Amino acid sequence: MKTKIEFEIEKELEEDFDKVCDSIGIPPAVVFNMVAKTVVRSHSIPYDLVNLSQPIIETGDEYLKKLDRSFAQYEEGRVAVHDISEVVRAFNMD
Repeated sequence: MKTKIEFEIEKELEEDFDKVCDSIGIPPAVVFNMVAKTVVRSHSIPYDLVNLSQPIIETGDEYLKKLDRSFAQYEEGRVAVHDISEVVRAFNMD
């Protein structure tokens, strides 16, 4: 059984959130379900959501350095590649 939850957020935040979700191919409702399930399983707010000492927006150089490190890890075979359908199944959202 599903239920509907309604809440208010700033219009610009909603638009930006929708754009990000669209760009990675995940519906916003799935993202909210993932967060809710993570909170319930861990009985806490995910660390990344509460770590406000980290900059929310990276500079271009910071982002490129992070991207370079991630790509190097990928080339070294130190990452797991998953299809979005695997993520959805892992969170029981199909």
